[in-house]
Amino acid sequence: MKHSTTFKRVIRELDENYITEGTINAIKRSMHTLDRAGNGWSTSQTAPKTTKEEIYKIHEMIEATPPRIVEPQATKGITWLRNQAYTPKGAMRKHCPFNNRQLAILETFDYFTLEGFENISTNMCAMYVPIYKVHGNSDSFTYSAGSWQSGVNITIY
Repeated sequence: MKHSTTFKRVIRELDENYITEGTINAIKRSMHTLDRAGNGWSTSQTAPKTTKEEIYKIHEMIEATPPRIVEPQATKGITWLRNQAYTPKGAMRKHCPFNNRQLAILETFDYFTLEGFENISTNMCAMYVPIYKVHGNSDSFTYSAGSWQSGVNITIY
């Protein structure tokens, strides 16, 4: 069986236990394309390049051994999370989405892992977001972030 280029790239990265931002976005695009094609309202005349079987295999590999997020994306991610908690002057934001335990983890941040994807759609069109785990020195928490017309929605599990 011939595999898609996306699938080959994802498998190569997962075998080495890391994943890049570009690969995460490629997985999301593949899932969106498959969902649109499955609902019968895809605007594309071509079939999705990544098959359901390939997506299932990717999910199994991520669940078995969550890959680490590469350093450039991890730096961007922790900066973004800290920006959600604190103002540029270092004061706690009025509507900080994190509790004290999660703030302590952000302060002792070590690395991120990708835990999977969640469909956060509210209508027929699927919208998949990555679920990340933030690892601190001795603890961790899991979150996903999706953007809506009203702004960013952070879900902590």
